[in-house]
Amino acid sequence: MQTVVGLELERAFHRIDSHRFVELGEHIGSQICGLVGENRVLPAKLFEIARHDYFTFSHVTNVTGYAVVLAQRLGISDETELNHIAIGAMLHDIGKRHVPRSILVKRAKLTPQERCAIRQHPQAGYRDLLKSELSNDGQRMMAYQHHERIDGNGYPVCILGPEIHDWAKLLSVVDVFDALTGERPYRKPLSFTSALDFMAARAGTQFDTEVVKCWIAAITQK
Repeated sequence: MQTVVGLELERAFHRIDSHRFVELGEHIGSQICGLVGENRVLPAKLFEIARHDYFTFSHVTNVTGYAVVLAQRLGISDETELNHIAIGAMLHDIGKRHVPRSILVKRAKLTPQERCAIRQHPQAGYRDLLKSELSNDGQRMMAYQHHERIDGNGYPVCILGPEIHDWAKLLSVVDVFDALTGERPYRKPLSFTSALDFMAARAGTQFDTEVVKCWIAAITQK
């Protein structure tokens, strides 16, 4: 699944017109939501599969699967809402298509200018999704707010927890979890346990406490 999704996204990700990418995200997000829901995939098994093969676009497929699992764990059962969350997760990094690839794959420490370019992707993604009639407010907030923090020290606008959309709070947890446990050009992945410890230590500051608790309970389910 990751191979097929990756090839399709690779072609669509760098198009000037974002409509095709949003359309593709809607289709794939719905399919992943169905796979996770119908087959009752255990989060730990999903983690194992996701780590088997990692490349540039596996992050969004991993995060989409994790987001559906976490949403269900948080008590969301409405099929339409789960599909919207899955699609939003699939599209959350659409703004990175505006960041030069040389920055995204750089192994050395980023310069201040390069960090600034990376930090522009939430706004860029939000603008892309505003152009599409296929996205809704929650999905646009997932793109715009997934790097915000509960304590107001996130980006792009440093808003506090009550101002962050619930779907963005959910996405923030699984987005960071996959980033920590996945290969990156500049570092090796953290272990499963270390990643969960990292997130637990930041519950209430970086992440919503209840969302972190639900994710830890879900991902460690046997």
